Amino acid sequence: MQRAGVRDRAAQEEVVLRVMGRTQAVCRSILGGREEHTDAIQAALEAVLRSAPRFRGECALETWSERIAVRTALRVARRQRLFRLFATREEEDALELPVVEQDAGLDALPRPLQEYLDALPPARREVLVLRYRLDYSIPDIATSTGLNANTVKYRLKQALQQLRALVRRDLALRGKGLS
Repeated sequence: MQRAGVRDRAAQEEVVLRVMGRTQAVCRSILGGREEHTDAIQAALEAVLRSAPRFRGECALETWSERIAVRTALRVARRQRLFRLFATREEEDALELPVVEQDAGLDALPRPLQEYLDALPPARREVLVLRYRLDYSIPDIATSTGLNANTVKYRLKQALQQLRALVRRDLALRGKGLS
C-alpha cells in the first residue's frame, strides 16, 4: 500500500485487482442494476487509491476498501434520489435495468435476487444490502447512512416484508402457470 500511495503504477494495479470484486459487488448491491453502479465502482477505486497513503493496516485491505465502496455507493444513491425527484418522465423511462444473472444457491427464487432488490425503494435496499450482504451491524448502518438506529430497523423490517411479498406473489403466479 505504501507503493500504491506514492503512485507506483504496478502497486496501484495490484491494489485494484485485489479489491475490484468486492467493490463491484458492493456498488451493484447498493445501487441495484442501474448503470450508475459502474460510475460508483470507478469512484470507489479512485478513492481507495487516493487514500492509500492513509491506510494503516489495522484491518485487511479488502475490509478497508469495502467501507470506502459503501460510502461511495451511498453518495451515488443519494444523488440518484435527488435526480429522480426532479427528473421528467422521459428521463425516468431512459433508465433501463440490465438483466442480472441469478446467484448460485438461490435457485428457489422465481427471479434473480438482484431483480427483487431492484424492486425495493433505494432507502430500503441500501439498509438491506448493508445488513445482510455486507454484514454491517445496526449501529454501523446508522453511522454510515446518517440515520437513527430505529429508522434502520424499521427500513430493514419493511424491506424484508416487501421482499417476502414479491417472492410469494411470483411463486403464486408460477403455480398458476402465469410467470
